[in-house]
Amino acid sequence: MEQPAWRPAPAPGDPYCTTDTCAGCGAVVHGIHGRWTCAACGSCSPYQEPPEGWATEITAEELAANTVAYDSPPDAP
Repeated sequence: MEQPAWRPAPAPGDPYCTTDTCAGCGAVVHGIHGRWTCAACGSCSPYQEPPEGWATEITAEELAANTVAYDSPPDAP
């Protein structure tokens, strides 16, 4: 089955795990592709582009067809 031209190629292999040091509190954190969130302080890794093959783009058609609904916050009127 041929993929539409705007779709990326399948991901190249398995994701890779990384170990970093949290910039917020210095804790050791684990992530995928260098992206992490610290369980101790909630800091996140700085944004970086995903590896080739793992990126995707949302087209105007997909954005227009988005029917995701979100719950109102508990304190919303």
